[in-house]
Amino acid sequence: NYIYTFPSSLVMLFTIKRFLPISKVWQNILLFFILTFAIDPVIWLGDMANILLVAALIFTFIPLLCSGHLLSRFSISILLFNVIISTSAIFSSLRPPYDKYVQFFSFILNLSIYLFVHHFVKQQDVQVIRSKRWLLLDALSILPFGITFVVVVFSEPTRTFVTNNERTDTLVIGNEKVLLIMLAMSALYSVGLLLYVALLARQEKLEQQEILWKIRQQHYVILEQNQIQVRRMRHDMANHLNAMAGMDCDSMRGY
Repeated sequence: NYIYTFPSSLVMLFTIKRFLPISKVWQNILLFFILTFAIDPVIWLGDMANILLVAALIFTFIPLLCSGHLLSRFSISILLFNVIISTSAIFSSLRPPYDKYVQFFSFILNLSIYLFVHHFVKQQDVQVIRSKRWLLLDALSILPFGITFVVVVFSEPTRTFVTNNERTDTLVIGNEKVLLIMLAMSALYSVGLLLYVALLARQEKLEQQEILWKIRQQHYVILEQNQIQVRRMRHDMANHLNAMAGMDCDSMRGY
């Protein structure tokens, strides 16, 4: 499993660094191993212990080890948590022989997310996003977080069945398809919000450019007014000098 877990953790680390700066080497290394422990457990429906473990790791170490606005660190943490838990619960529902490739499927998914994020998101643009926009993103991310948490924690626990004389864990059949569809929608919604950060950054950048353009325009208007005033003063001064040129001393003093 670790053949794919380590690369998957590394890819997720690079994904985080597209949003949040991590300045020191030891912070990168520590976060890499934290992500490894967070990604490795297979989350089942009703698996409260593992989801609480992953939540503790994600919501503790990402805000601590990353830099940037506190709201941005919380937003990225909650969105990555949704993706990790949702996809793990979906992949854990796979039946034999596909259940052996859970970590491989997770790696492919994380790699795909990173490629999209790498194409659309630039860290220097993300850093200009104001706190009110991060607060909006936090509010939007509450919905997938609630869906993921409720579905995984409060669903019925797994049961066992026998296949080829082997004991195998599987999900309760009941409303399994509905729950998995909800988790898939939560994961897609979370990935969409990660890409939405790029739109927020672009909008923020456009607004800053518009403000800068207005400031420059105002500066040019004031500069033009000053130049007009200077030209008038020069014109008046030239007229005064021409008038004084034909006067004698007494007339000049009176003028």
